[in-house]
Amino acid sequence: MSTDLKFWDHVDELRKRLIRAVLGVLVGAAGGLYYSEQLLAWLTQPFRDALPANAQLAVLTPTEGFNVYILVGLYGGVIVALPWVFYQLWGFVAPALYPTERRLVVPLVLASTLLFLLGAGMCWWLLPQALAFLAGFSTGNSTVFWSLDTYVTFVVLLAVAFGVCFQLPIVMAVLIKIDLVSPETFRHYRRIAYVIIVIIAAIVTPTTDIFTLSALSIPLIVLYEASIIFGSLWQRRSSINSN
Repeated sequence: MSTDLKFWDHVDELRKRLIRAVLGVLVGAAGGLYYSEQLLAWLTQPFRDALPANAQLAVLTPTEGFNVYILVGLYGGVIVALPWVFYQLWGFVAPALYPTERRLVVPLVLASTLLFLLGAGMCWWLLPQALAFLAGFSTGNSTVFWSLDTYVTFVVLLAVAFGVCFQLPIVMAVLIKIDLVSPETFRHYRRIAYVIIVIIAAIVTPTTDIFTLSALSIPLIVLYEASIIFGSLWQRRSSINSN
Protein backbone atom coordinates (compact mmCIF):
# COMPACT_ATOMS: atom_id res chain seq x y z
CA MET A 1 0.00 0.00 0.00
CA SER A 2 2.81 2.39 0.88
CA THR A 3 4.48 1.69 -2.46
CA ASP A 4 1.26 2.54 -4.29
CA LEU A 5 0.87 5.73 -2.31
CA LYS A 6 4.45 6.71 -3.08
CA PHE A 7 3.88 6.07 -6.79
CA TRP A 8 0.74 8.21 -6.86
CA ASP A 9 2.54 10.92 -4.89
CA HIS A 10 5.10 11.06 -7.70
CA VAL A 11 2.32 11.18 -10.30
CA ASP A 12 0.64 14.04 -8.44
CA GLU A 13 3.93 15.93 -8.18
CA LEU A 14 4.53 15.44 -11.91
CA ARG A 15 1.04 16.74 -12.66
CA LYS A 16 1.68 19.87 -10.58
CA ARG A 17 5.00 20.47 -12.30
CA LEU A 18 3.45 20.09 -15.75
CA ILE A 19 0.63 22.53 -14.88
CA ARG A 20 3.16 25.10 -13.65
CA ALA A 21 5.24 24.66 -16.80
CA VAL A 22 2.19 25.14 -19.02
CA LEU A 23 1.14 28.25 -17.08
CA GLY A 24 4.64 29.66 -17.54
CA VAL A 25 4.45 29.04 -21.29
CA LEU A 26 1.06 30.77 -21.44
CA VAL A 27 2.44 33.82 -19.63
CA GLY A 28 5.39 33.89 -22.04
CA ALA A 29 3.00 33.48 -24.97
CA ALA A 30 1.22 36.68 -23.98
CA GLY A 31 4.46 38.57 -24.64
CA GLY A 32 5.17 36.46 -27.72
CA LEU A 33 1.80 37.37 -29.25
CA TYR A 34 2.56 41.07 -28.77
CA TYR A 35 5.78 40.66 -30.78
CA SER A 36 4.43 38.14 -33.31
CA GLU A 37 5.08 40.41 -36.28
CA GLN A 38 8.74 40.94 -35.34
CA LEU A 39 9.21 37.24 -34.55
CA LEU A 40 7.70 36.23 -37.88
CA ALA A 41 10.01 38.59 -39.75
CA TRP A 42 12.96 37.06 -37.88
CA LEU A 43 11.87 33.48 -38.63
CA THR A 44 11.45 34.17 -42.34
CA GLN A 45 14.78 35.98 -42.73
CA PRO A 46 16.75 32.78 -43.55
CA PHE A 47 14.26 32.09 -46.35
CA ARG A 48 14.87 35.52 -47.84
CA ASP A 49 18.64 35.16 -47.44
CA ALA A 50 18.98 31.68 -48.91
CA LEU A 51 16.48 31.64 -51.77
CA PRO A 52 16.16 33.78 -54.92
CA ALA A 53 13.96 36.87 -54.97
CA ASN A 54 11.14 35.14 -56.84
CA ALA A 55 10.74 32.50 -54.10
CA GLN A 56 7.67 33.13 -51.96
CA LEU A 57 6.03 32.14 -48.70
CA ALA A 58 2.29 32.06 -49.32
CA VAL A 59 -0.81 32.17 -47.16
CA LEU A 60 -2.88 29.40 -48.77
CA THR A 61 -6.05 29.40 -46.67
CA PRO A 62 -8.23 32.19 -45.20
CA THR A 63 -7.19 31.38 -41.64
CA GLU A 64 -3.53 30.49 -42.23
CA GLY A 65 -2.19 34.00 -41.59
CA PHE A 66 -4.05 34.24 -38.28
CA ASN A 67 -2.95 30.74 -37.27
CA VAL A 68 0.69 31.55 -38.02
CA TYR A 69 0.64 34.65 -35.84
CA ILE A 70 -0.87 32.66 -32.96
CA LEU A 71 1.66 29.85 -33.38
CA VAL A 72 4.59 32.25 -33.56
CA GLY A 73 3.41 33.87 -30.33
CA LEU A 74 3.18 30.47 -28.64
CA TYR A 75 6.62 29.47 -29.90
CA GLY A 76 8.00 32.73 -28.57
CA GLY A 77 6.33 32.01 -25.24
CA VAL A 78 8.05 28.64 -25.03
CA ILE A 79 11.47 30.24 -25.55
CA VAL A 80 10.78 32.94 -22.95
CA ALA A 81 9.51 30.36 -20.45
CA LEU A 82 12.30 27.86 -21.16
CA PRO A 83 14.20 28.42 -17.88
CA TRP A 84 10.93 28.05 -15.94
CA VAL A 85 10.07 24.83 -17.80
CA PHE A 86 13.51 23.38 -17.08
CA TYR A 87 13.18 24.47 -13.45
CA GLN A 88 9.97 22.44 -13.13
CA LEU A 89 11.65 19.45 -14.78
CA TRP A 90 14.70 19.46 -12.54
CA GLY A 91 12.54 20.31 -9.53
CA PHE A 92 10.76 17.02 -10.11
CA VAL A 93 14.12 15.18 -10.31
CA ALA A 94 15.61 16.96 -7.26
CA PRO A 95 14.20 14.56 -4.60
CA ALA A 96 16.45 11.83 -6.08
CA LEU A 97 19.51 13.94 -5.19
CA TYR A 98 21.27 14.32 -1.87
CA PRO A 99 20.20 17.40 0.14
CA THR A 100 23.61 19.00 -0.47
CA GLU A 101 23.18 18.51 -4.21
CA ARG A 102 19.72 20.02 -4.52
CA ARG A 103 21.32 23.42 -4.74
CA LEU A 104 22.57 22.25 -8.16
CA VAL A 105 19.02 22.53 -9.54
CA VAL A 106 19.57 26.16 -10.54
CA PRO A 107 22.90 25.40 -12.32
CA LEU A 108 21.18 22.47 -14.08
CA VAL A 109 18.39 24.80 -15.22
CA LEU A 110 20.94 27.29 -16.56
CA ALA A 111 22.97 24.54 -18.25
CA SER A 112 19.86 23.00 -19.84
CA THR A 113 18.71 26.39 -21.12
CA LEU A 114 22.17 27.25 -22.46
CA LEU A 115 22.54 23.89 -24.21
CA PHE A 116 19.08 24.18 -25.74
CA LEU A 117 19.84 27.65 -27.07
CA LEU A 118 23.22 26.42 -28.31
CA GLY A 119 21.50 23.63 -30.24
CA ALA A 120 18.89 26.01 -31.62
CA GLY A 121 21.68 28.41 -32.59
CA MET A 122 23.44 25.60 -34.45
CA CYS A 123 20.18 24.95 -36.31
CA TRP A 124 19.85 28.65 -37.18
CA TRP A 125 23.40 28.66 -38.56
CA LEU A 126 22.71 25.65 -40.77
CA LEU A 127 19.20 26.70 -41.82
CA PRO A 128 20.03 28.81 -44.91
CA GLN A 129 22.10 26.01 -46.38
CA ALA A 130 19.35 23.48 -45.59
CA LEU A 131 16.68 25.66 -47.22
CA ALA A 132 18.80 26.19 -50.34
CA PHE A 133 19.39 22.43 -50.54
CA LEU A 134 15.69 21.62 -50.26
CA ALA A 135 14.72 24.34 -52.73
CA GLY A 136 17.18 22.83 -55.18
CA PHE A 137 14.76 19.96 -55.75
CA SER A 138 12.43 22.32 -57.62
CA THR A 139 12.43 21.06 -61.17
CA GLY A 140 12.65 22.95 -64.44
CA ASN A 141 11.48 26.55 -64.30
CA SER A 142 9.25 26.05 -61.26
CA THR A 143 9.29 28.69 -58.53
CA VAL A 144 9.59 27.95 -54.83
CA PHE A 145 6.11 28.61 -53.40
CA TRP A 146 5.93 27.28 -49.87
CA SER A 147 3.14 27.55 -47.33
CA LEU A 148 3.98 30.07 -44.59
CA ASP A 149 2.47 27.80 -41.92
CA THR A 150 4.46 24.79 -43.12
CA TYR A 151 7.68 26.79 -43.28
CA VAL A 152 7.35 28.25 -39.76
CA THR A 153 6.46 24.85 -38.31
CA PHE A 154 9.42 23.26 -40.08
CA VAL A 155 11.88 25.86 -38.77
CA VAL A 156 10.60 25.73 -35.18
CA LEU A 157 10.47 21.92 -34.99
CA LEU A 158 13.97 21.69 -36.45
CA ALA A 159 15.30 24.16 -33.87
CA VAL A 160 13.54 22.24 -31.07
CA ALA A 161 15.03 18.96 -32.33
CA PHE A 162 18.54 20.45 -32.26
CA GLY A 163 17.93 21.92 -28.80
CA VAL A 164 16.67 18.60 -27.43
CA CYS A 165 19.65 16.73 -28.89
CA PHE A 166 21.98 19.10 -27.07
CA GLN A 167 20.44 18.02 -23.73
CA LEU A 168 22.45 14.78 -24.06
CA PRO A 169 25.22 15.62 -21.54
CA ILE A 170 22.75 16.72 -18.86
CA VAL A 171 20.69 13.54 -19.22
CA MET A 172 23.79 11.33 -19.19
CA ALA A 173 25.26 13.06 -16.14
CA VAL A 174 22.02 12.64 -14.18
CA LEU A 175 21.75 8.96 -15.18
CA ILE A 176 25.29 8.44 -13.89
CA LYS A 177 24.57 10.41 -10.73
CA ILE A 178 21.48 8.38 -9.75
CA ASP A 179 23.33 5.12 -10.55
CA LEU A 180 21.04 4.02 -13.37
CA VAL A 181 23.99 3.83 -15.78
CA SER A 182 27.69 3.75 -14.88
CA PRO A 183 30.39 5.80 -16.63
CA GLU A 184 32.06 2.52 -17.59
CA THR A 185 28.91 1.47 -19.47
CA PHE A 186 28.92 4.69 -21.48
CA ARG A 187 32.63 4.21 -22.21
CA HIS A 188 32.19 0.57 -23.19
CA TYR A 189 29.38 1.32 -25.65
CA ARG A 190 30.81 4.58 -27.00
CA ARG A 191 31.25 3.19 -30.53
CA ILE A 192 27.61 2.14 -30.64
CA ALA A 193 26.67 5.52 -29.18
CA TYR A 194 28.62 7.27 -31.95
CA VAL A 195 26.70 5.35 -34.59
CA ILE A 196 23.38 6.17 -32.89
CA ILE A 197 24.36 9.85 -32.70
CA VAL A 198 25.15 9.93 -36.42
CA ILE A 199 21.83 8.20 -37.21
CA ILE A 200 19.91 10.68 -35.04
CA ALA A 201 21.77 13.57 -36.68
CA ALA A 202 20.87 12.18 -40.10
CA ILE A 203 17.19 11.97 -39.08
CA VAL A 204 17.07 15.42 -37.51
CA THR A 205 18.91 17.31 -40.25
CA PRO A 206 16.82 17.91 -43.38
CA THR A 207 19.75 17.52 -45.77
CA THR A 208 22.07 14.63 -46.56
CA ASP A 209 25.34 16.51 -47.12
CA ILE A 210 28.33 15.63 -44.96
CA PHE A 211 28.81 19.23 -43.74
CA THR A 212 25.36 19.50 -42.14
CA LEU A 213 25.58 15.96 -40.73
CA SER A 214 28.99 16.64 -39.20
CA ALA A 215 27.90 20.01 -37.79
CA LEU A 216 25.42 18.23 -35.51
CA SER A 217 27.04 14.84 -34.91
CA ILE A 218 30.55 16.06 -34.00
CA PRO A 219 29.38 18.46 -31.23
CA LEU A 220 27.12 15.69 -29.86
CA ILE A 221 30.04 13.25 -29.78
CA VAL A 222 32.16 15.83 -27.94
CA LEU A 223 29.29 16.43 -25.51
CA TYR A 224 28.94 12.66 -25.03
CA GLU A 225 32.57 12.35 -23.94
CA ALA A 226 32.37 15.49 -21.78
CA SER A 227 29.26 14.18 -20.03
CA ILE A 228 31.07 10.96 -19.07
CA ILE A 229 33.81 12.99 -17.41
CA PHE A 230 31.38 15.33 -15.70
CA GLY A 231 29.13 12.47 -14.56
CA SER A 232 32.11 10.55 -13.15
CA LEU A 233 33.30 13.58 -11.18
CA TRP A 234 29.77 14.24 -9.90
CA GLN A 235 29.35 10.59 -8.86
CA ARG A 236 32.74 10.58 -7.12
CA ARG A 237 31.89 13.76 -5.24
CA SER A 238 28.56 12.26 -4.15
CA SER A 239 30.34 9.18 -2.81
CA ILE A 240 32.70 11.35 -0.78
CA ASN A 241 29.80 13.40 0.61
CA SER A 242 27.83 10.27 1.56
CA ASN A 243 30.81 8.89 3.46
